[in-house]
Amino acid sequence: MSKRNQDHGIRDDARAFIGSTEHICPFATLAERNHEVAYGVIDDKDVEGSMRKTLERFLTDKKAAVLAFSRRVTDLKTSEDLAIRYMVAAGTVLNSIQNPKGKLSDIRDQLARGVGDIIRDPNSEYHPHLMAKHPKVGFPDNIFTIFMGPCYEKTHTRWAPHPMLVLTWATDVNQATITGIPVVKQIHERIRRAFGGRYDADALFVKPTPEITGA
Repeated sequence: MSKRNQDHGIRDDARAFIGSTEHICPFATLAERNHEVAYGVIDDKDVEGSMRKTLERFLTDKKAAVLAFSRRVTDLKTSEDLAIRYMVAAGTVLNSIQNPKGKLSDIRDQLARGVGDIIRDPNSEYHPHLMAKHPKVGFPDNIFTIFMGPCYEKTHTRWAPHPMLVLTWATDVNQATITGIPVVKQIHERIRRAFGGRYDADALFVKPTPEITGA
């Protein structure tokens, strides 16, 4: 199978998953059904370059972006390392699109410290968010960035058929809650009913625990 066909297959799988009832976030599912999600596949040989078109669409008029991994990783350690690396890369690309005169190496280093180091710190309870100018409201907005993938059991809230980052605008998620789709409440309630546990909905990477796997 050619790389192009393989990438199409990964995108199609990601799109079907995000639009299905298997996906735990009602906001992302509704965005997919309204054609408001940008999809892309991350190429390990050109991580930032392969994200660019997808993130340009996200910055133009989309409520969510899904960046699926071309690498089929199933172990937790590699998945977490790639999730951090790709989140830093996504932040670098977002910044370079909206601030083309910025020095990429400086931006990349700042994100590596501000995102990677904090996430890897076992004592940190802070969940770093990316930030960019929201296309509709016109001011900087937090971007929730979460990892999902097959490194989890299928009963886990973060399971997905392919490893992927899902990006959503905080303002859009909050607005959906205000206007009638209680997104965060629905997610927490579904997890409470299924597993009886706590869930950090905006954390990039969630370690499997009995609380959120049903184990």
